[in-house]
Amino acid sequence: MTRVDQIIRNTDLSSVGLSFDEAAKAARKYGDELQHTTGISGELASESFAKLLQITKSQTEATKLATLAADLSVAKQMDM
Repeated sequence: MTRVDQIIRNTDLSSVGLSFDEAAKAARKYGDELQHTTGISGELASESFAKLLQITKSQTEATKLATLAADLSVAKQMDM
């Protein structure tokens, strides 16, 4: 089980409206897309997205916040 899977398994997805498989797929897709556009590790981006999904209970908000964190990371040349 990957770290992304562990985070999502520990998330109450009932308020998010996603199944475990859908949430895991969304996190991995986000990570892959971010890796392609920024060079940030796909696994790291997926984990960040999964953590934000756990906190915000919203796929839209998790995406916005993860993208903001990635933009800041790239602009400041910092780890995400």
